[in-house]
Amino acid sequence: MAAPDSRSWMSLPADIKAARLILSSNTSNLKLVSYDNKGRVLASRKVKLDQESDNFVYARTVDKQMYVNASKGLWTM
Repeated sequence: MAAPDSRSWMSLPADIKAARLILSSNTSNLKLVSYDNKGRVLASRKVKLDQESDNFVYARTVDKQMYVNASKGLWTM
């Protein structure tokens, strides 16, 4: 092959957004919302947080679909 196979790289997102939030200790749910360029809501999802641990929540939005997951009981502080 004259060039490496780059098909797997082409399926990666063009950009990634991240945010770190410090929430009050009594917060049990988080609502994530994605918007288009005109400020219209594309998708929203609620996720339940583990109040006994730090949480890592990750979401992926594709068009009007949002996939959200939250970690279970992180051991890091």
